[in-house]
Amino acid sequence: MKNRIILGFMAAATIFMVACSDTSTSQAWGNKMWYDTDYFDTAIIDLHNEVITVEIESWTDFEDGEQLQIKSKDGTVYLTSSYNCTLIQHSNQ
Repeated sequence: MKNRIILGFMAAATIFMVACSDTSTSQAWGNKMWYDTDYFDTAIIDLHNEVITVEIESWTDFEDGEQLQIKSKDGTVYLTSSYNCTLIQHSNQ
């Protein structure tokens, strides 16, 4: 009986993780990071010849560096250094 409960829990956890995953990246699940649970809705990105403000659809940070990949609501994807970007969470979220 105990093994069935453990097996059921593991199956439910696996289904939950698969259902919440974003197939475009292994780390980002929508606009919330799995381990950080940070939600950001705006990014200010310094492109060195201009500074732009972007409405965020989703974002990913990478474990092996300081890069951020930001997908805007208009579909544009930006890969930038975290040194050139400010992520903003508005309080009404």
